Amino acid sequence: MEVMVCNMEIPETPRYQYAREKAIDTLIEYGNGVLPISVKNIIYNLPVNIRYNTFSNLLKSGITMSEILDTYKSNDGAVVQCNNGYCIIYNDIDKPSQRIRFTLAHELGHIVLGHLEFDGCLYRLSNNEYKVLETEANQFASQLLSPEPLIRDILKQSKARIIYANQIQNVFDISLESASCVIKRLKSKRGISSYKEGELHTLYSKPLKEIYELYD
Repeated sequence: MEVMVCNMEIPETPRYQYAREKAIDTLIEYGNGVLPISVKNIIYNLPVNIRYNTFSNLLKSGITMSEILDTYKSNDGAVVQCNNGYCIIYNDIDKPSQRIRFTLAHELGHIVLGHLEFDGCLYRLSNNEYKVLETEANQFASQLLSPEPLIRDILKQSKARIIYANQIQNVFDISLESASCVIKRLKSKRGISSYKEGELHTLYSKPLKEIYELYD
């Protein structure tokens, strides 16, 4: 699987389907078949050098919080190119675990979608360019953590043919807000994706069986 896309122009509008399908491809190739999905396990399996740093480590090194926020322009996290690879910096001080999981998936999205190949730093882009890439990374993160084909799978096995936001939250360890967004997509005309549903079902057959029994 090609992890980075180089020598391309920043799209004028977000590539929603592309970002979501890249998340599924990443999950199939580098996931371990366990739910909730471990972002760090996927990062470990990727053929790319990705390191971590945390806000708490930066503070211990003498850098102030205002300097961190000024450098990375985010209270959640950021990703930068470093030492022939990438470094994901994230806020481990005052963010809940579900938010940290989303931040890690979001920053991984920037890497997999090739966003840092444009400039090496996302902060020098125009406001519109930045918003486009942020939207794509959000789409990637959402699909990586709560893959729509797996939700379709659960729905098909449910006698009631219904799933609630709190169930999605519990199964995939995401925030209730994120789970509610999934429900909105379920109810929309577009619906949710069946992209590579069969491959995902095979990879996650064991936890899916347990979920069928739990929500039957």
